[in-house]
Amino acid sequence: GRIDVVLIDINLGHSLSFDFARELRVRAIPFLFLTGYDAAMLPDDLAGAPYISKPADRVRIVSALAGLAE
Repeated sequence: GRIDVVLIDINLGHSLSFDFARELRVRAIPFLFLTGYDAAMLPDDLAGAPYISKPADRVRIVSALAGLAE
């Protein structure tokens, strides 16, 4: 089935998720960054992407994802 929304961390261990986020954007799949990095770390083309800083409580994360899925 179709992916409704994606939650991604910026740091994936051996690489960063920016290319993945760009591909999601091309496919019109909403996404949310959840990360310990500062928002200033986002490249210019992703600077307006939804972003939540860690640590974040579950209610805030679920609410943000639900808002993107609408």
